[in-house]
Amino acid sequence: MRITTTIRTDISIILPQHSALFRIGTHESTTESTSTIPHIFGANYVLNGHGTYTDHNGTNHPIRPGTFFVRHPFFSHSIHIDHSHPYKDLYLCCEQITAQTLAELNLLPDTPIQQAQENDKHILNTFTKINNIFIQGTATVLTILKHIEALMEAVSISAQHIDSDLARIHTACIQLADFSLTPLPRIQDIATAASYSERQFRRLFKKYTGISPHKYRMSKRIEKACTLLTAHSIEQVSDKLGYNNRFEFSKQFKEHMGQTPKQFADNLLATLA
Repeated sequence: MRITTTIRTDISIILPQHSALFRIGTHESTTESTSTIPHIFGANYVLNGHGTYTDHNGTNHPIRPGTFFVRHPFFSHSIHIDHSHPYKDLYLCCEQITAQTLAELNLLPDTPIQQAQENDKHILNTFTKINNIFIQGTATVLTILKHIEALMEAVSISAQHIDSDLARIHTACIQLADFSLTPLPRIQDIATAASYSERQFRRLFKKYTGISPHKYRMSKRIEKACTLLTAHSIEQVSDKLGYNNRFEFSKQFKEHMGQTPKQFADNLLATLA
């Protein structure tokens, strides 16, 4: 077992009657590695930072903002935080609300980790409500279970939105890399087809791919051009990829590749000879 090297700044409210514990804190360690303690249910919602969650099967799952992971009782796991980024999460720990009770009420998720939306207001509000019932001294087993159920539902809904966004961005990637259409669809048209405003689409596209829609299309265009130049003239490649003329194509190709299409084709042929 690895040694835990964690310093957590917590707001801890203890309810002696039920030994329930709620925490909101910031990790300040380079790495946290821990094993689940029997009879303790924990849930974390990541606000900042990155890391890896290793489940009881030894499968690694990335941790990033919006990740929600559960510490299942009776199942070993470990969490490794990337110390190169500040890490912060919301943490919920309930003692003596056993795994059996949670399982019987179908409150335990099928997977120990889910990717929800970053700073999801419904998830944040649920954590706040749980915090408040401890502060007000109104926490009971029933109220805790009720709010855990609400938390799991909020995470599930948020994760479904992520899945929907990913599916639509994936479709957009296919459309942006399809150069058979004449004229090529505008970014605005692709955004509308995905039911996004252009601004929202550009933001989500960059969030999930790391680059803008324009740069993605250009990179795919140039990638395709490199393949076509082995058997087609510059004019033919320019036409196949939807450029207005060979000069526009050559300019963009050189900006991206550092050489003209002709130089690229000549160098490739010389390499293959």
